[in-house]
This record gives sequence, C-alpha cells and structure tokens, in this order.
Amino acid sequence: MDNQPFPSDVSEWTWDTLESLAESGQSENRYLEYKRHLEYPETDTNKSEREWKRDVEREFTAFANASGGILIFGMNDDGRPEPFEPPEHEISRTVYQIVQDTNPVVRTDVSAPLQTPSDDVDTVALAVRVHEATRKPVATSDSAYYVRINDNKHPMGREQIESLFIEADRRQQAVRQLEMEIDRFHEEYETAIRKRVLPNSPPPFHLIDIELLRQILRENNHLYTDKNLRGIMLGIFTQLSKIDSQERYYGRVVNGVTDTHHLDDIDQFNRTQQGELKEKARRLNELFEQLTQQAGLDAMAD
Repeated sequence: MDNQPFPSDVSEWTWDTLESLAESGQSENRYLEYKRHLEYPETDTNKSEREWKRDVEREFTAFANASGGILIFGMNDDGRPEPFEPPEHEISRTVYQIVQDTNPVVRTDVSAPLQTPSDDVDTVALAVRVHEATRKPVATSDSAYYVRINDNKHPMGREQIESLFIEADRRQQAVRQLEMEIDRFHEEYETAIRKRVLPNSPPPFHLIDIELLRQILRENNHLYTDKNLRGIMLGIFTQLSKIDSQERYYGRVVNGVTDTHHLDDIDQFNRTQQGELKEKARRLNELFEQLTQQAGLDAMAD
C-alpha cells in the first residue's frame, strides 16, 4: 500500500483525508473499500442483519487473505463522504464485533473517529486498516474463504485454498525453526559469550552459526510485510554481517595475512576481539528479543 494516495497508518487519517479522496475521484481498488454503514442499517438495505454482517466480515477476510487494505466506513460507493452517527459504546468495539469470529482473527488498526467539520452535526467516518494475515487462509465465521482481487472480494477456489494451507504449513515450520535457533543463540550468548571467563583465548565465533541464521531468516520472508519487523530483520542481517567480517579479519591476522603486528601480543589481540564480539552478540541478542516480542514468537521465554 506504500504507493497509494492515502496513508497506510490510519492514525494519520483526518476528515481532510476523506475530502482529498473524494475530490480526486479515488475509486475503490485492491487496497481500498468504501462502506456507508458501520452498523446494520435497518431502513437502508434489503439484507437481513445476519446477511449484512456476514458481507462486511467477508470484506475483512478478503483483505487479510490478499495484501491487506483499508475499509472506510462513512463513504458511499461513489467515493463521497456520508458520515454516520457514532455508536454509544467505543467505536473500535464495533469493529472487533465484526471480526471476532474470523479464524484466525483478522488483525486491524482503527482510526480515531473522523469528525465532520461542522460543529452542528455529530456524525463521523472511520478508517480501518486490515493487515495481511500471517496465517492464511483466513475463514469467515461460516467457514468461507474470500480474497481481494482488484476492487472486489471473490470466493477462493479449492486450489487457492489448498495452496494457502500448504504455504501456511511451510511458514509454520519456518517459524518454528527460527524460534529454535533464536533460543539456541540466546543460550549460547548467556552461557558462553556474555559470561565468558577465558580472556586470552580466541573469540568463540563458532558459537554463532551465521549462515544457518541467515538461511532461516530468509525462509521467514513473510515477516518483511510488517514495516517494523522489516527494520528489525534488516538490523539482524547487518549485525550478522559485522560478526562475519570480524571473524574473517581475525582469521587473516592469526594466519599472518594482514596486520601481523597483532601477533606480537596475541593475548591482548584475543581480549580485544572477544570484547568486540561480545558487544556485537549483545546487540544481536537485543534484536532477537525485539523480533520475538513484536512477531509473537515462542522463543526466549525464560
């Protein structure tokens, strides 16, 4: 959604955002859907309340099964604002009631109520960000599967559903492997790097399997769809590259290829290199902690 003419972060939305979409003639597309009502309109639909809620629920799951998107409540199909009276309870509660029975539950961000400019009218609109699901396919409460294609939701075919289940299994295995390697690294860091008591010995590069960690991180490429997680992942790759460069430099020195003057005091050189590796490993451990927390991984639980 980065190239769309509206913010992907709904906390940045205001009434002016809606006006801008309306004035530019922005139509619904792969990432944008307009809905007039947030709650069942008893006098403005030929559907039952159950049918209406199910239809809106399908919009949410269709976005989740595609690349995510934004639903604007309080806009008609022509892209003109038609604000509604806000519910008596917290407005985000209404959104949760729509998606609470999806499986897995669709992840959303809800904007603040977008107030109309007039002080005499107590009506609002609402922007809801639907995140792409990390576990696909997402089913509706009646076990149906939809996906967003262009500007509409479409029922998913059997082959589409099967391929998503296969991909979900692959992701689950990749995530589990990542969790295991994060736990392994954390244990090595705590027991053999952070508390290391052999100051004159070579730094323990062998305790950090750089290539394996890189491979597993690449296999979890679905984590890159989240902007915050993408930054953490890139930080981890950067830190692994720094450790790799240090290990290569250390090898060149002890093999007499470069900076051979360090060999005159190898104990001091080892102490310096151990300190540098410890600091890099500490930073890498911090990044893994951030990834574990923000991605909801089952790692580093202790």
